[in-house]
Amino acid sequence: MQDNVTIYYNQGELPDVHINRSPQSYMNNPDIERNQYDDNLDNSFFLFKFVDKNNIPIGLITFYAIHCHTIENTNTLINPDNKGYAS
Repeated sequence: MQDNVTIYYNQGELPDVHINRSPQSYMNNPDIERNQYDDNLDNSFFLFKFVDKNNIPIGLITFYAIHCHTIENTNTLINPDNKGYAS
């Protein structure tokens, strides 16, 4: 069991990482839903980082809503199997 663990939290936006696979269907959502975002998808990224008492990282948890087949083949930064590999 770890003593004196510190948890850091951060959030940001990751635009241009994925695409909406059905923008026409998205437009059928009510305005109240669509007005929550600047785009036709949610680009929010959340990170929890855990460090020990010596500030050495011991773990990460990230949250980013993405469908594995919504990454375009022009993106060379993320493998389309990102969720499969991460799991």
